[in-house]
Amino acid sequence: DRPWLWVSGVAAATMAAQAATLPFLLPIHERISLSGLPANISIGPLGTIAFPASAAAGGGAMLWRPLGEALAVPARLSCTAIIGVVDWLAGWRGGVLPVGEATPPTLALVSLFALAACVAVSRDGRRLRRQWPRRKAALPTAARWAMGGFVGGAALATIVALLA
Repeated sequence: DRPWLWVSGVAAATMAAQAATLPFLLPIHERISLSGLPANISIGPLGTIAFPASAAAGGGAMLWRPLGEALAVPARLSCTAIIGVVDWLAGWRGGVLPVGEATPPTLALVSLFALAACVAVSRDGRRLRRQWPRRKAALPTAARWAMGGFVGGAALATIVALLA
């Protein structure tokens, strides 16, 4: 029906996956890949061909080797295209943002960003955003003040930790 919904879903899932792995990769590599998102979105459709074709080729080769070799052609072409896209985007000037050593406060902030990104694109996160005005209005005034104080305090603590 609406191809833009499919594309936006793929982009959101890819961004959430990259955000979720960032707190683990940042201390190891000390850089952020800016070309990862377009690379993963570009190779996604190729992967849907490569993986099943590879499995079919393996099964076919167990029955009769020439059959496996024939079934491996689409897998080989898809994998070659995947490697080509990744190599091309890896050579993109400005495709990597060096950040240096990640300090604990920086990793804490990146982890909060990753959590927020994953929740934002999840089905539960979308449902919560739709229901939030009604749920907030149903809370007693004291609870709304306490929640505001908690969010403000958490934001202030994060800023102080980053500046320390």
